[in-house]
Amino acid sequence: MKQLLSILLLIGILAAFSSCQNADREPVEGLNGLEMYSDFIDNMTSGELQKVHYSFHTWFDFCSSESEVIKFRQTESGGRELLYRDRHPFVFWHWPAYDYYDGTNYYYKYNDEWFIDRFTKYDRVQQRDFIGIRERFFTGNQILSDVVYRDGEGYLVHSVVQSTDRNTYYALIGHVDKDKMFRRIEIKHYDYNFDRGAWDHVGTYLFRYSHINEDRPVARPADLDLGNIQNKAALPPDAPEGSLEG
Repeated sequence: MKQLLSILLLIGILAAFSSCQNADREPVEGLNGLEMYSDFIDNMTSGELQKVHYSFHTWFDFCSSESEVIKFRQTESGGRELLYRDRHPFVFWHWPAYDYYDGTNYYYKYNDEWFIDRFTKYDRVQQRDFIGIRERFFTGNQILSDVVYRDGEGYLVHSVVQSTDRNTYYALIGHVDKDKMFRRIEIKHYDYNFDRGAWDHVGTYLFRYSHINEDRPVARPADLDLGNIQNKAALPPDAPEGSLEG
């Protein structure tokens, strides 16, 4: 009963917040915010994404906060080429060198030497949600609210989803331009605390998109030379020799 009351309270708080934020806005009939996002991801061929996940819930969560930058474009063959780097800003302030994925192989730099990754990092960039919200946000969750408002010439999306066990909630706010391109997304994550009988705000996710579908090349690192890959044995036997420059 206590958890049910807390669920109803959380829904009420989120609904009140949404109402206050959108007191002068009318919902747009016929538009679904999460469907708009799915169409946006499916039709995005290039761009730059800055992702941030931060939390002050525990000391470990604070230290695990992460910032990522992805520059990507779709190749003529339908694959994906990208540059990627990440850091834990509350632990390491500096940015490492960009990793590079050419649509076939994933390369990363460590101690000024280039290596190839054919498993963990390689598998991750194959996934559709690499350049957006993780699929688990949508899969198996119940949509409690999904409203699209007019916001100037664009749109504002407010969505709330609940996990199947009712122990987790996500509240999403999306800023969308007139062409239905998402520019900024904020997602707040809440978990139910059984000890306190209340909801804890355990983390926030921020997404900022720019240069969407612009004809911008993904610049390959100038010092990436296949002839100097340290774990070259991981390369397929027919991999070309020599420099990737040019």
